[in-house]
Parts: sequence; C-alpha cells; structure tokens
Amino acid sequence: TAAQRADIAGNNLRRLLGLPGRPPSEDPRWPCGKSGYRVFDIHGHLGLWCRKYYRDGTAEQMVARMDALGIERFAVSDIVGIGSDYRAGNDRIGEGVAAYPDRIVGYAAYNPNYESEMAGEMARCFDDLGCSGIKFHCNLHDTSTEAPSYRLGFRIAQERACPILCH
Repeated sequence: TAAQRADIAGNNLRRLLGLPGRPPSEDPRWPCGKSGYRVFDIHGHLGLWCRKYYRDGTAEQMVARMDALGIERFAVSDIVGIGSDYRAGNDRIGEGVAAYPDRIVGYAAYNPNYESEMAGEMARCFDDLGCSGIKFHCNLHDTSTEAPSYRLGFRIAQERACPILCH
C-alpha cells in the first residue's frame, strides 16, 4: 500500500527518531515503467527456498509483483535448479519464459557436479527452453569457478555469447 511504501521509504526511521512522518503518495518518487525509468532486474529466482522468505514463487506471481513495482524484465534461475534438481528447475524456467517471453529471461542452472550431463542440458535449455544465460552457484555446488568442471560452462557461454551469473 501507499502507507507501507512510505514507512519503508523513511517513515519507520522518522518515528524511531521522534520526527514527523511524511504523507504517503501513490506516485513513486522516481517512477519506474512506461512513465519513468526502465528497470531490468538481472538476478532473481523462481520457487521457494527454505533458508529465506520469498513472497512470490511462481512465474505468474513474479510478473504480478513486477507490474506492481514497475519492473519491465526479470532474469531468473530456479531454486530447485540451483539446488537439488537442475533438470526440474530448468524445466520451470522454460515454462516461465514460454508464458512470459517479453518479461522473464531465463538462466539455465549449470551444475559442475554433473559435468558429463551439462553439454546436453545446456543445449536443451538454450535451444528448447529459451534460456538466455547460465547460472553458476559455487556455494551450493561446493565448487570453485577455477575447477575444471566449470570449463565447459564457460566455453558454452562464450560460444552462445551469453552472460553467466555466478554466486
């Protein structure tokens, strides 16, 4: 709501300091979207994660949140894809890209612990699912980007001229 945005934008701190709050405004101070700045969020996730609260988990919920915030496009990987099941997560990214091709940009989850499967999986993600980038998650995969098992991912990114988002 406008009141909640005003609280987040400074009224909570003003109350703590004993200062008067500012009235809520329906118009953002720096408008985003068609009437203002174009916003492309380059890092997000579909799905829910047990270690962190995410309010929205589905592509449909994400697009509704994007509309509310004035975000034009959103580049995402899937929580399951970077965690326990790269194939299932990449499938969900493909579904999100197919449902919202002008809004969602997909990162294909690359898991270096399954290096022998990654060439085929990356081809499927780019050629069949419409992904446009690769997601490395070194922490969850317990593998440094200097490890030989990531070389294939770097080579694919170079061949496809695509970005890599690396944790």
